Amino acid sequence: MSQNAADKNPIKVLVIESEKVTRIGIKYALRENPNIKISGSTKSADEAFYLIDYLQPDVVLIDIVYMGLSGIETTLKIKENRPDAKIIILSPHKSVDEIIASLGAGANAFCMEDMSFEALLMVIQTVAKGACWIDPSAAAAARKCFQKPQNVTNLQQYKEEKERKQLTPRELEVLKCIVDGLSNQEIAEKLVVSIHTSKAHVCNIFRKLGVEDRVLAAVIAIREHLI
Repeated sequence: MSQNAADKNPIKVLVIESEKVTRIGIKYALRENPNIKISGSTKSADEAFYLIDYLQPDVVLIDIVYMGLSGIETTLKIKENRPDAKIIILSPHKSVDEIIASLGAGANAFCMEDMSFEALLMVIQTVAKGACWIDPSAAAAARKCFQKPQNVTNLQQYKEEKERKQLTPRELEVLKCIVDGLSNQEIAEKLVVSIHTSKAHVCNIFRKLGVEDRVLAAVIAIREHLI
């Protein structure tokens, strides 16, 4: 494609970032490139969903922690309504949990917030074409979570462990509530159980899924079609 052709169809980018200075900096830097069009920016979760529907951006840049929801929760909700949306998560941490949760939620790229604008531009162009990208400095840590079994014995242990993680029908109901964003108290009221029973179910779900928070539990539920 020629430069002129690319300029006629710039990549439309929406920026969701809590820090005003960072948000303005990203917008200013990306505007310098003729192949990028900043469709809009916001720090609000509610406004973000409205802008995505209204502006139909090609790529969405999301701060992993911003006002309203986390970037992972936002990614999940965006993907529910727009499965074809291209999403880039920006994070200050090289957290394995964040990387896995981000990609599991449907993000196309996981980037460090301190990356250069030139590198960010490259990632935007890569993601816009349908490819995925993980920051090299974070990828090494993530690889450790994807070690395959070394022999038949380990494979059998893996299968047995997977079987132990099967959720009961009631736990699946609670997991659906977690995905819907309900608190322990709201789950108790909806299922007509005590708050202690609600908390116990949530703890059992976390233990069986091998997670420590509701976001990761929701990611696994959606990714593995548990609900």
